[in-house]
Amino acid sequence: MVGSVATQQNTSDVVKVMYNGKRYTEKPTENEVGRLQLCFAEKAISIPNLAEALSHGASFKCGVLRDGRKAENWAEQQIFGLDFDTGMRIEDAYAVAIKAGLIPIFVYTTFSHTDEHNKFRMLFCMNQVITDGALRDKIQATLMGVIGSADIKCSNRDRLFYGGKGKEVLYPNFDARITVDDVLKQWKDEYADFVPSTRKTGGKSVSMVQNKIHNVVKDLKVYETNQIASVIPFTSRRIRCVAKFLMRCLEATYEGITWIEGKHRERFIFIFYNNAKIVYGAAKAYQMALEKSQGMQEPLSDKEIYWAITHTDMHIETTKYHADGFYTYSPARVIEVLELTTEQAKVFGFYDRKMQRALEKEHQELSSKRDRIIAELYLSGRGYKKILKALPEDMKCSVNTIKNTLIRLGIKGDRSISYENIHFESRKRYSRRVQTSTELPAPPHSLNSGFQTDECEKLYLEHLKKAGSSNDSEQDDAIKVILSGKDTYMTGRSGTGKTFIINKMVSCLSAEDRINTYAGAPTGLSADNMSINASTLHHLFKMEERVYTRQDRTIVPIDLLGMRKLIIDEIGLLRVDLFDYIMRCVRAIEEASLRHIQVIVCGDFGQAMPVVTKEDRPALEENFGKNAIYAFQSPEWDERCFEKVVLRKCRRVKQSVITEEFNVRCDEIKFGSLESLVWMNTHLSHVEDINATYICATNKDVTHYNRLYVRCFNERKAYKAIGSEATLELAVGMRVITLKNTRTYKNGSLGTITELLKDAVKVKFNNGKIYKVGYEVFVDRATGITMYQLPIAVAGALTVNKAQGLTLDAVNIVPGFFSAGALYTALTRCKNIENIHIVGNLKVRDLRVDIEALKMCV
Repeated sequence: MVGSVATQQNTSDVVKVMYNGKRYTEKPTENEVGRLQLCFAEKAISIPNLAEALSHGASFKCGVLRDGRKAENWAEQQIFGLDFDTGMRIEDAYAVAIKAGLIPIFVYTTFSHTDEHNKFRMLFCMNQVITDGALRDKIQATLMGVIGSADIKCSNRDRLFYGGKGKEVLYPNFDARITVDDVLKQWKDEYADFVPSTRKTGGKSVSMVQNKIHNVVKDLKVYETNQIASVIPFTSRRIRCVAKFLMRCLEATYEGITWIEGKHRERFIFIFYNNAKIVYGAAKAYQMALEKSQGMQEPLSDKEIYWAITHTDMHIETTKYHADGFYTYSPARVIEVLELTTEQAKVFGFYDRKMQRALEKEHQELSSKRDRIIAELYLSGRGYKKILKALPEDMKCSVNTIKNTLIRLGIKGDRSISYENIHFESRKRYSRRVQTSTELPAPPHSLNSGFQTDECEKLYLEHLKKAGSSNDSEQDDAIKVILSGKDTYMTGRSGTGKTFIINKMVSCLSAEDRINTYAGAPTGLSADNMSINASTLHHLFKMEERVYTRQDRTIVPIDLLGMRKLIIDEIGLLRVDLFDYIMRCVRAIEEASLRHIQVIVCGDFGQAMPVVTKEDRPALEENFGKNAIYAFQSPEWDERCFEKVVLRKCRRVKQSVITEEFNVRCDEIKFGSLESLVWMNTHLSHVEDINATYICATNKDVTHYNRLYVRCFNERKAYKAIGSEATLELAVGMRVITLKNTRTYKNGSLGTITELLKDAVKVKFNNGKIYKVGYEVFVDRATGITMYQLPIAVAGALTVNKAQGLTLDAVNIVPGFFSAGALYTALTRCKNIENIHIVGNLKVRDLRVDIEALKMCV
């Protein structure tokens, strides 16, 4: 009997399949497909229940896959499916099956089915479970050959079948069973083309179908690079340049996407092969395409490789049209064929100058329309909020944007101006670009990259690749890791949900654990921004302003002896010696209490680095090694064995196209993209906003801009320090920052003065609380002189380290950055691109990165 040792009798209506019960009402998107692939599970299900689920949008795979989700993990199969999307009518396919004596259990339509163009799937059930892979392949190939017009991918053992929205199945016959003999008696040798070849594992060579490909390729003309122009008449220099450009973009695409079923793997290989053929010739292009396929998370089957690679040569060259056979693509066409999002297309480099100009023109046209609407509404007597409410949905913006628009148009405060007299064209947005300096960054390090170094580019592509494979459950996974009690290092860019996870973790703690959970940050601003009661780490651990050596005695504050959990935010700002000392304190508490203290550190090492003075550096290098600055360079970091959690999916609401591009460009700046530095110079304002906070690289610049800020206030009061000649001029409405830890406020807390008193001021801090700030004792570290002064400073300008963790309404960025991550931090302090202003131009020297720090972000 055929296949007797490869089958198991199963006559019940319960079958085993790979099943995903999530029900869709339309075909899953690219991101949803990736999540689908990860969530299939083996399931025993009755055929009626399977029919009901598929007709309402669930998904499944016919073959049962174990210990993996690739074709090579196939274990058994009883259900066989055919997919029809070439236009064959449902009734015609069903008639062919019945005539052949192969009765399907049911048919269901797909999401894109229409009466004019039928798209459907037909399922058959064997009377026994097939456990032999070769027999399974032959059965599948025979069904495809007998019925005809089925999608070639149905031959794959790991073939994914989406559900449909038909609400009910067609031709239901749930008790129908077919036998191996029923199928194989109709076998024809020509059906062998539908048999997928098995693939060896472990990165070894692909199987015998390669020989077929080699036989095709070896007969082709080999086009050497220096012979292309003469051998391929239609390959002009322009076409070769486009092909080289696309090869770079395709390489980035290959690294940035998780290549699994449903991600257009065949289309990618086909496009890659054609462009590689233009540049390198057929033989090398074939080898390159084969390597790309083998490197995919779910490699193509041999049959799919065969058709994807040789389609050009067998169907074009053999018929002698279009020269010697290749397809050419424009960047726009590649984006369309691979179904890339606008953000992906930009990240992978497909947006050439022509496309970029078109996008910018579209933005400018939209902005010009919005200018006219805002002006008309303003002149009619409406206020900012009413104007905002009246704007069309695609033109929504912030109140600050409306205010800046009115200033730009020259009508703010004057509603008597006639609408016809407003010079919209000369005052339109982006027109300031032509007035800015043309000093731009130097050319990138190579023609193939816009990054400072190859290592930067490699890390960025790795970051993109992992970001593309992230899923909606990453927050839940992070919470599980933290609640497990493990020491955790959590990182991710702004908007990925770090604060939400900390809040969720704290809410799950018992009352006793919550009391004994301590939180701190390197600066007062960072501590203020934490969602739970926190203080600066210096205050929490009673640390002095100095370098701590490994030989320093550990002194644990008595109020920390009950500590059970420690949360540290903005870990990237914490200097290596301070982290080392804090961890030694934690270890001392653990040894005294005989219990583990969970340490949770959050932050982004890709932002501004810790402040290290020239005086501090020798002591740091002596105790922790050369260039040791960051917390992860302390021996204590490795001792804690942190579980790394990287949050990649942004949870912010949908933003405008230009804002989304700005966010992408900021990410590229973080990894050292010189091209994005040029973009920032071109797209950001170079006109200072006097009401915005200045973000500077040096204390010297901070002092200069704070002096200018103070002069903006007419009614100022001078507060003299006792024991010093220093004088502080303050005014109501002035932004200030605190300089000392007290019971009511932290060192580095931001606020605004609300009242001037005789020997004090009242300050409304950013957390909404109002405190009286009086004179405090200060001791000059250098001279030892004791003096009394108000513990505040003017905050019209801030250093980038003090600004880290803040979200500001508007910023003026003063170039001159000399530390790694500083420019990225400055650019990301404001979320509205229209309220970010550059004082002068950004230069190459402003963009500094630290490779070791970036590795901690990926």
